[in-house]
Amino acid sequence: MSQPKVERSFPAYYREHRERYATGRVTKIKSRPIWVLENLGGWSVNSIVIEGDDGLVVYDTGICREQGELIAAEIARFSDKPVRAVVYSHHHADHCQGTDAITSPEAVANGEVEVIAWSSFSREYSDENRVVGPIMGIRAAYMFGALLPPEDLPYTGLGGRFIGGSVGTFIEPTTLIDSETDFDIAGVRFTLFLTGGEAASEIGMYLPDYRTALIADEVYISLPNLYTLRGAKFRDAMRWAAASEKVLARDVDLLLGCHMPPLEGREQIEQVLGVYQDAIQYNHDQAVRHILRGATAEELRTGLVELPGHLDLDPFTREMYGSVANNAAAQMTGYLGWFSGDATDLAPLPRAERASRTVALMGGRKRVIEAARAAFDDGDGQWCAELAGLCVSIDTEDREARRLKAAGLRLLGYAEQNALRRNFYLTGALELEGAFDPAAVSGLARKTLTSSSTPLLGLLDSFRYNVVPSRAGNQRLVVDMVLSDSGERARLELRHSVLRVDKTADDPDATLSLPKDRFLALASGSTTWDTLQQDDTVEVAGEPEVLARFLACFDPTPPRVQLHVR
Repeated sequence: MSQPKVERSFPAYYREHRERYATGRVTKIKSRPIWVLENLGGWSVNSIVIEGDDGLVVYDTGICREQGELIAAEIARFSDKPVRAVVYSHHHADHCQGTDAITSPEAVANGEVEVIAWSSFSREYSDENRVVGPIMGIRAAYMFGALLPPEDLPYTGLGGRFIGGSVGTFIEPTTLIDSETDFDIAGVRFTLFLTGGEAASEIGMYLPDYRTALIADEVYISLPNLYTLRGAKFRDAMRWAAASEKVLARDVDLLLGCHMPPLEGREQIEQVLGVYQDAIQYNHDQAVRHILRGATAEELRTGLVELPGHLDLDPFTREMYGSVANNAAAQMTGYLGWFSGDATDLAPLPRAERASRTVALMGGRKRVIEAARAAFDDGDGQWCAELAGLCVSIDTEDREARRLKAAGLRLLGYAEQNALRRNFYLTGALELEGAFDPAAVSGLARKTLTSSSTPLLGLLDSFRYNVVPSRAGNQRLVVDMVLSDSGERARLELRHSVLRVDKTADDPDATLSLPKDRFLALASGSTTWDTLQQDDTVEVAGEPEVLARFLACFDPTPPRVQLHVR
């Protein structure tokens, strides 16, 4: 059977939005010493710089070292004053990974530069980027179109790209606040206050001398993303909606954000924030209305909730990044969890077994493939992908079924305006066709999460998720880990197949000492313990046999995660 052909196409608004917002620019705010560095290098995040009497305050530093370097170069063009403070608006990686290009760890360490964030910043950063970072990184590659060819015009819906570049040296905050706090740094007076909508650690910034508010990601050039396809903690819609009120309660006639162009004038700000807030609440309230009538997350994803025309405000409530259906289904998860309420769903058949029984009832593989082909010919991409997917679940090497499922996903993708859903459809098609190596994507995701600036305790904490219970059993093993070049030290205790990480180091069974770069190579999966044992810089004290047993309890192999071939 021949390969199904799908003509590449783009919704008109998708192209228009991409052309409007994907270009980097620097905007100097009139009559104010404020610069907005929008999407420099084609990256999907802004940095905002405020010039004071003898220094600069920088609000967010970009997604990677390369963007940080572009930000630093632009700053040098309009000011020769030093950076005195960096404010992290929140813990998402696109807002804090370019810091070492804008200032140095040494300048931060000796007090020349203050790095300010909300009190939960480090915990939230670790939860997102280290705990579930490996799988979230894989899903992010799909969601942001990192694997798509240029001719598919991959886009994020927020002005550019999120994937790529080098992590750089992430610099931990030096000042953490847990309530609204006033600052005066380099002659810049500002107030930081929790908004906590899109991210639990999100803070806004108010500049009273300039009637200006910075609101990070609480407003997009898109409908808000109450649920993100890469996965994240539940985002509280009503807290997000309330972020607008925290701005409007202040004397503001200029509103700046990290995924939006500047908004000037009180009237325009009130209009945009009012509609944005109402769109969030409408999406939330109508989802809850259906949930109270027994709707499931699956049903909410089929379009039970639609945004009415009176809440259409281009671009702020268009479904380019956020999706009404995704947002609605997330409310079910947030309020009631995964269970649909139907006891049949408590212990469902394994995916492959359910598929095998279904295909048998339908008359066998040949009839299912024929039906999938007929659905494709009718332009029904969803039914085509679902039918072909049954055969893929039974036999992941069924190339004909994989090609059909890919074709169905392409039909859906090319018709989809929402950038993130579109990217997922089209990347899923590539996965089914074997266009990239899933193991390489997994390895890349892991590698980008192991920065040389990450403290040892933070790196070791992720080892908890590599313990293999069948190997560890009920052993109790205690190992000290020492980084020979930085002097960092930690105690690892394995007991009941659970790894505990602590700063203290008491009577270990063995001690492993090695340079940080060797440890990072081990943590990222780019080297093995067998290889490291041959390295002269690696030393073992105590009982080598215990260390060998300890390391044997872990599986450091980068996972081969496939999202569509299963």
